[in-house]
Amino acid sequence: MKIKDLLLEFGITFCAAFLVTSVVGYVYRLFIHSNQGIDWVTSFKFGLIFAIILPWVHYKDRKKKDNNK
Repeated sequence: MKIKDLLLEFGITFCAAFLVTSVVGYVYRLFIHSNQGIDWVTSFKFGLIFAIILPWVHYKDRKKKDNNK
């Protein structure tokens, strides 16, 4: 896997995780706590965590499949 592919996958995963966490956090705070707002810090943290872990696991899985062929 090239660095360019890894960075692209990092960016896509970060955006997806950040957006989903923001929306879920907003809906949760709206309906459960009756106040509006987005917890940006938590959304950013989850985005970074998933953007690091998921491409790394995907890379390891591809590498393992290539070695078994």
